[in-house]
Amino acid sequence: ALRIDRGARKRSRKYRLTVDLAFSEVMQGCVEQHGESWLWPPVRKIFTSMFQEQHNAMRRAADLDDTGKPLADAEIHSIELWAESGELVA
Repeated sequence: ALRIDRGARKRSRKYRLTVDLAFSEVMQGCVEQHGESWLWPPVRKIFTSMFQEQHNAMRRAADLDDTGKPLADAEIHSIELWAESGELVA
């Protein structure tokens, strides 16, 4: 079992975790923090294309397997951490 101490639990109440709500903003934040060489523009373009196609495929029933997942060899996601103020912080 994963144990999280009381202080960490208390601090975590100030944040909200989401998935796939701010893909472009997460990539831009990575570039701002680490630089262009860390997430090269052609790679960002490919990631964005993959993300958009993946979410478009989720809307087309013909592109889904029996469990409702997209028929794709790879998936790409963003995980966002938001402050109480609504600011994307990670």
